[in-house]
Amino acid sequence: MVTHPNQRVVHICTKKVTKDFIQIAKEDMKAACRNLTPAQFIVWQILAGNAEGYDFIFSPAAIEKEYSISKQTVQNAFK
Repeated sequence: MVTHPNQRVVHICTKKVTKDFIQIAKEDMKAACRNLTPAQFIVWQILAGNAEGYDFIFSPAAIEKEYSISKQTVQNAFK
């Protein structure tokens, strides 16, 4: 493998995930990272973790508990 002076070879070691995972297009992930605040990113990834057309109850209180962000921050990020 040929590299340049400012590059290095990285070997990825991850566990195989067979359930409860999110599949997101790289371009969508890049756009989210560029354009969203950290709180907005958390809300986005929660929404992205659900199937197309799926309806669920959005609970700022549950997100507050799971991610340690205030309900108000979650509500602002959702807007």
